Amino acid sequence: MRRMRWICCGLVLAWVLALSLPAQQSTDYEVKLKQQGADPQAVRLVVEQIKRLLQSDTSEAKIGALDWLLRDSKACSPDLAPLILPLCRDPNLEVRVRAIRNLRWLVEDAQNAAALEGFIQALSSDDKAVRQEALTVLLQSAQSNSPLHRHSAIVHLLPQLVKHPDPETATTALKVVGASEELQARADLLAACMEVSRRDDARIRAAAAEVLLGYLNRLNEQRTKVLSVLTAVAEKDGALKERLAQLTPAAPAGNNATVAAQPLLLTLPANAPDLTFFTAFVQPLLAKPLAAAGGKSCVSCHTDPAQQTRYRLQPPEADGRFTLQATIHNYQATLQAVNLQAPMESELVRKVAQPHGGVGALWAEEGSMERQLLAAWLNGEKLDASLRTLLDFEFFVQNIQPILVKVGEDGSSCATCHNTHAVFNIRPLRSDGTWTLADARHNYANALKVVDVDDPLNSLILKKPISAREGSPDTGVPHAGGVRWRDRRDAAEWKALYAWVQRRLLK
Repeated sequence: MRRMRWICCGLVLAWVLALSLPAQQSTDYEVKLKQQGADPQAVRLVVEQIKRLLQSDTSEAKIGALDWLLRDSKACSPDLAPLILPLCRDPNLEVRVRAIRNLRWLVEDAQNAAALEGFIQALSSDDKAVRQEALTVLLQSAQSNSPLHRHSAIVHLLPQLVKHPDPETATTALKVVGASEELQARADLLAACMEVSRRDDARIRAAAAEVLLGYLNRLNEQRTKVLSVLTAVAEKDGALKERLAQLTPAAPAGNNATVAAQPLLLTLPANAPDLTFFTAFVQPLLAKPLAAAGGKSCVSCHTDPAQQTRYRLQPPEADGRFTLQATIHNYQATLQAVNLQAPMESELVRKVAQPHGGVGALWAEEGSMERQLLAAWLNGEKLDASLRTLLDFEFFVQNIQPILVKVGEDGSSCATCHNTHAVFNIRPLRSDGTWTLADARHNYANALKVVDVDDPLNSLILKKPISAREGSPDTGVPHAGGVRWRDRRDAAEWKALYAWVQRRLLK
């Protein structure tokens, strides 16, 4: 650590000394530096110091120089490429990963062909740490829309990475595709995403689903715009109107209509209610047994081929969770019962509020949780979360929210501190000792941010409450509120949280 400080001090001193030197004749690179407001002579001295460090026998010196380059773009001279490239194969892992990070500017800014080749080799490496680092750099490029991820040689390699046998590699590659609209439009990458969506690994399936959903959403937006234009044109052209009508399949009729035959919308209107909100709050209500229906649910009747209905749903799996395919089907089928111009006048609202189909009114009380959630969805409320992270909302309200306001031995509750936090922000009880449903949705959405659905025991919502202020060896994290429950993992509160983080809504 002391040596690293000396390295940084040396580089800073190089800057100071260089600023006192007289300027010399400029190269093209130095002209570019002047345009950035830098002194080329000062840069030259720093670059020379970095060259010496990159050739050092000590890993600390190489790491210090590579880190400096990542922080100081003015020192990123193309002349450094021959010294950086060999470090991608350095025996020290920390040196290797930092060298790979520097390949990005060598490719994007210096247009260095050898650096591009080195980056492709890193993506194809048998060394998982190197491969993952290269993919992380590529993901950052896709998120910032910089040139690296669009290079043809890298794009052609991506389908192989998406289909890579290592789950972490495949998942990160899928995130790269998901971060770029341009990549999502490629047929080879879409085919790869569809192929891996059937993998056994839940992380890969979920990441692939996110890519495909993003593609469909953008495709639907374009289709909606095109159909809007064609519909206007069709008002003056009867033949075109007939052709447009053929795009929407007819509704099934009679007792022989099957769930699979239920038509889905070919496009999603721009003002369609939120899919994530539907998945978290509305679809679970459709599968909930109701006393007014004799213990049956909406799904029970609307999946029964013997029932004459245009509203066909798909049921959850045996474990009570819906597949992504069933969820999309149910979402689109439900949209067909929604009046997007006047949502609260929709057929769906009327049906649940009055007797129908031989059963009583399902959600008769206007102020019920079910009616409030449905109204919030229809009126455009959104949930900022990934479909794959969604957990049981009703279980959260009944079992987790009370824990968040329970006063501990220190006289405070989780909500006492977390009502001011940015990430896990909790709204405390109101003056009358209650929460509104909007408060509950807010707390639920923020709780999802501290849950690791791939590794539930790694969730911060489980680790923080049993961690000391200075951190605990078995959790690896500190908690400003200290240990909340003396019994730690044996506490009833911790067990309730652990039960909740395992209650995923989608398979």
